[in-house]
Amino acid sequence: ILDMGCGTGLVGQLLHDLGYRHIDGLDLSPEMLQKARRNAQRMRATNVKFRKGLAEALPLPDGVADVVISNGIFNLVPDKHAALRETFKVLKPSGRFYLSDIVTSRPVSDRDRQNVDLWTD
Repeated sequence: ILDMGCGTGLVGQLLHDLGYRHIDGLDLSPEMLQKARRNAQRMRATNVKFRKGLAEALPLPDGVADVVISNGIFNLVPDKHAALRETFKVLKPSGRFYLSDIVTSRPVSDRDRQNVDLWTD
């Protein structure tokens, strides 16, 4: 499993607890990666690895991931097309991609940005 934008590694730790064999966490922030590694060490999660990288240039070989998850990073990625290409490049042919994010194809008006009902459930 590849967790893009892993932050402090919480999802990786949860997946470890659920019995998944190998989890890669990717983040851009050295501080978040440091926290993620400390948290995994505390939990003795030896099957969770964290690395620095960009979604637009994933530091993984092609076709290695059964699952890619992304929770809230695509809205921060400048080149979304490149990030999607990279995501599908690292996925195995039968792999799955789970994306949780806010994505628009046009700019959002200031009025809509202020409307909390449009951003929450």
